[in-house]
Amino acid sequence: MIDFIIQYKWLLVIIGEILFFAFAGAFFIIRYWFRQPVVGYIFVILLILNELFLALLAIYDYIQTGEFSSFQVVTAIFYIYLIFEGKKEFTRIDRYFKRKVALWKGETVPDFQKVEDVNSKKYGRAHAREERKGWYIHLLIFVIAQLIFLNTSSFAGWQGINLNHIGNWFQIYEDQSINQANGVWGVILVIDFIWSFSYTIWPKKEKSKSNKL
Repeated sequence: MIDFIIQYKWLLVIIGEILFFAFAGAFFIIRYWFRQPVVGYIFVILLILNELFLALLAIYDYIQTGEFSSFQVVTAIFYIYLIFEGKKEFTRIDRYFKRKVALWKGETVPDFQKVEDVNSKKYGRAHAREERKGWYIHLLIFVIAQLIFLNTSSFAGWQGINLNHIGNWFQIYEDQSINQANGVWGVILVIDFIWSFSYTIWPKKEKSKSNKL
């Protein structure tokens, strides 16, 4: 049984992610369509157990092989994303299903835009601070990924600095597949930095009422 699980671990991950969305969808439908939130929490428990199984699978695979592989890297990145962005994604999906179910049942569709306008629209220093915070989180995830990559592939050294090939700055490992992914990610990180910190230099301004009209 254990050998079967290890042999088909990638297939199990794919099935696990399909079940993740299936359990989440079932929870929201039962919560909003059938108005049975207590019953819906059964699917939340199943969702948590599903994610725990995938985590244990990655840990067991590491114990068996004694080294980090692309399987652990992908699993770790997924959980890092889930930790930092899970709450935001859950809220987004929750509002999506609430709006859809209201449309299907012919009820008044909740207007989340006004709430988002009040809570999320920021300008000036407050907006610049949020943008920088988002980049810091992105940087933290990137650094954690580098620590995982170092346990997966040996450090090959820094490439020469060339502004025409920024992606090469991050191709520092012997494993070329990791280098390719890291190079693309590094370019995105640099672009995200320029975008996020541009608001520190040129703060976002609120549109005047005359412009809105």
